[in-house]
Amino acid sequence: MQNFITGGAGFIGSYLTERILSHTEDSVVIYDNFSSGSKKNIEHLLDNRRVTIIEGDITDKNMVMQYADTADRIYHLAAVAGVGNVVYKPD
Repeated sequence: MQNFITGGAGFIGSYLTERILSHTEDSVVIYDNFSSGSKKNIEHLLDNRRVTIIEGDITDKNMVMQYADTADRIYHLAAVAGVGNVVYKPD
């Protein structure tokens, strides 16, 4: 099965990826724009053949749909971190 995780480089997304990989034979597509998620959270997964890392923004509908259409499961964890960011940097 293929899992698509938006916000996959974040704290929860990176742990979810590790959990999926350790308990299943599934593949995982990590989708993140790295604005609040960290590449350090997933750097140990770079050589894992069951992991694909895509840098992209959740507002890019075509890109999201490209990966969502092939996924068996979708975990939507992408979010703006912090109320201040939403208020003072809404774009």
